[in-house]
Amino acid sequence: MLNRFSRKYKILAGSAVILAFVANYFIGSSEEVDRLLAKAKRGDSSQRVKAVSELGRLGPGASSGISELRNYVRDADPSVRRATARALLRIDRNEAIKALLWAFDDKDAGVRMDAAEALERTGSKKAMQMINQSRAQHSVVREKERIESWAEGMRREYKKKEKKRYKRHKRIYGGR
Repeated sequence: MLNRFSRKYKILAGSAVILAFVANYFIGSSEEVDRLLAKAKRGDSSQRVKAVSELGRLGPGASSGISELRNYVRDADPSVRRATARALLRIDRNEAIKALLWAFDDKDAGVRMDAAEALERTGSKKAMQMINQSRAQHSVVREKERIESWAEGMRREYKKKEKKRYKRHKRIYGGR
């Protein structure tokens, strides 16, 4: 029965079926993205983390929600910010770099670490420059903290000696 149709018709019908599946995937994906973004908007922090992570699992199919997802890099909860950094990298590398550079300066160390790892995976020259610059700054800060700690120890030791000297002086010469 299939032999009655021309080869051209068979190719056209096969292409139509494939196009229908692709269109269904993107329409379904768009609805899923909208549902997850709504869930991320109104949920508590654990629900937001879960929604953002699910968006990341959708990968490039969630690119329609990337502009709204970028807002979660500034969320009050550090776990949401970390999940957002990971999700952005899975969805769109170029857009992720912009948001991850912002997250790289976050006050939470976990967010900075996730952002640094994600930026390193992008392989962007600007990202690598930022990471190297940050590493250099952190090593200077650590060295400064080590020196300050040493100086504080020396101050405490000096104060102890002064206290002992004062007590000894008081014992020898009396309490004048």
